[in-house]
Amino acid sequence: MFVGSKEANGVLALHAPGFSDGVSDGISDWRLRIHRARRRVILIVLTAVRLRRGLGHPHRLNRVDPVFFIPLALGDEYGRFIEEQTKHKAICDDMQIAKVRLCVVAYTV
Repeated sequence: MFVGSKEANGVLALHAPGFSDGVSDGISDWRLRIHRARRRVILIVLTAVRLRRGLGHPHRLNRVDPVFFIPLALGDEYGRFIEEQTKHKAICDDMQIAKVRLCVVAYTV
């Protein structure tokens, strides 16, 4: 993002603070230093708040790709896995139907 512009000899020169080579073309060095320090402090405080709230990356399960490796990974529990997945799918479908019905009832009331 370009902050300011100067016109020298009819040529438009733009200044980008993040891409400075140590020579500022219109923005004081102290302003750049204050901006960088303020940004650092904000990022550190934001990170501390997120860590305190537990908003880090969730613990992810290892993926099993492609799908035909699932029976090999589950071994003897493959049959039970299929049963639980079938029950889970049925419950999810029932929940979706209930949500739609609740929305229709809430909308008509």
